[in-house]
Amino acid sequence: YANPETMQVLLYPHGLTFGTESTLQMWYTGANGDLNTDTYVNQVDDNIEDNYLGMWYQATSNDPWTMIAAEHDETGDYFLTGIGHFSGYGVGW
Repeated sequence: YANPETMQVLLYPHGLTFGTESTLQMWYTGANGDLNTDTYVNQVDDNIEDNYLGMWYQATSNDPWTMIAAEHDETGDYFLTGIGHFSGYGVGW
């Protein structure tokens, strides 16, 4: 299940583990540069992308979101990380 408005994806069956780590790549191009959704693309959005935007993980729907290590490619507007199981993942700040 993917939610493009919140830049989240829920991978099911939740908690299923892999024998070998897989790669998850998430793009945030759908935000069209307006990361704070104020209808303006400006230095505020650049600051968010440079300093705050990250990839997040949620073990179960009741758990808090936690930022995880991920490669950030600002040119391609995506994050790339290794995952060992299905859960909730998202891009946010």
